[in-house]
Amino acid sequence: MADHDPTPEAALRPRRANRGRPEETRERLTAAAAVTFNRRGYGAVDAAAIAAEAGYAVGTFYRHFDDKRAALIAAYERWVAGEWRDLLRVFSEDRPAEEIAPTIVQIVLEAHVRWRGLRSAFFSLLDDPEVRAVYVKQRAGQFRILETVRSARGGELRTREQDAVLLLLFERTCDAIANGDMELLGLDRSAVDAILREALVEALG
Repeated sequence: MADHDPTPEAALRPRRANRGRPEETRERLTAAAAVTFNRRGYGAVDAAAIAAEAGYAVGTFYRHFDDKRAALIAAYERWVAGEWRDLLRVFSEDRPAEEIAPTIVQIVLEAHVRWRGLRSAFFSLLDDPEVRAVYVKQRAGQFRILETVRSARGGELRTREQDAVLLLLFERTCDAIANGDMELLGLDRSAVDAILREALVEALG
């Protein structure tokens, strides 16, 4: 795991609303958007709420984002980058797939549980062409990362379709856990975790 706190909440500390470079202001607004969308969903949030969470006036928000959709996209891209940064740190360890698989599952699961509201807000707009383009771009990057990781670890060649199934298996299952589906359906969480680990070990070869 990271040796610092990369979460949006960390980016909001300390609250120094009137100081900092423009890129720092945008970072605080992006972090505030992640926190606000995660807490309240997309429909209940407006630019003023995001600005207030960051400690700024709403005019500052509009100097960095056209609208709340743009802020959501930035927040989601930040979230994905943070998750994969943590994953790559583990993938790069010189250990067998069987040993790193539990940590990988834990990272993905914790990220989905903690930020389920943000993910839900983003995916609720997937019919929007700009949001969909961001989603496709993120997926393409993830496919390349998986190919690179597998090659570095000496794994067998897999198709992009196989990688897509692996990603969707992890994401949808972790979303279901985050939403309480396992308890609702009376499923054994430890068995589900084991299935995810086995799928990852197989994918890494």
